[in-house]
Amino acid sequence: MAGLVTENAIVNPDARLTDAGVNVVIDHVTEINREAKKVFVASGKSFEYDKLIFGLGSRPTMSPIPGKDLDGVFMLRRSESLSK
Repeated sequence: MAGLVTENAIVNPDARLTDAGVNVVIDHVTEINREAKKVFVASGKSFEYDKLIFGLGSRPTMSPIPGKDLDGVFMLRRSESLSK
């Protein structure tokens, strides 16, 4: 990224969503009852919804490229990685 963009350009803080009235929940979904419009999560909680956005997340992987194990080469997982 070579300093061409700022952290704020690539990270969407939860405050941006909550300020818009979105209920942000980070948990593992165990069940979705579409008829009742209700989601059940691993922590035991359940949530009713009008509209559901189901973010599946991702897992970063390092490509098999020469030099990936050199000093200064790292995988960007979260904004804190930018300060390395």
